[in-house]
Amino acid sequence: MIRLQIVSDVTLNAIELESSLGADDTDTVAKITLETAETAPVTEVEQVSKVTIENPPLKILFNDDCWLKITDADGKVVVAGVYTAKRPLEIQGKLPMKLNTARASVIKSVMLGDKEISLESNRLSKRRFEIK
Repeated sequence: MIRLQIVSDVTLNAIELESSLGADDTDTVAKITLETAETAPVTEVEQVSKVTIENPPLKILFNDDCWLKITDADGKVVVAGVYTAKRPLEIQGKLPMKLNTARASVIKSVMLGDKEISLESNRLSKRRFEIK
């Protein structure tokens, strides 16, 4: 859930726009302060055509060599290649992402931000998984 909140502070002649994710208000993504002239009241808010909220990073650790390909929600290939225990993967991409690999058993862990993702519960087929 994305929640936008406009807070007006007359004493400071400012308008604050906060964008939050989640059920509680602890995950503030962005805070924008617009200063206004002391004599000019704010009567109109311009329409924002596009707001981009960045997804948390995806980090994958491996136990052994592992080829994988990851595509984002738009079908764009974000990464394709061989990774090892000494070469972990950390990327950003538009969710949901699709992960394709022949050796899922060598994937040690998958983290989306600070949340661990279970590949088994996100399996689409023998080789394909969805990260959301």
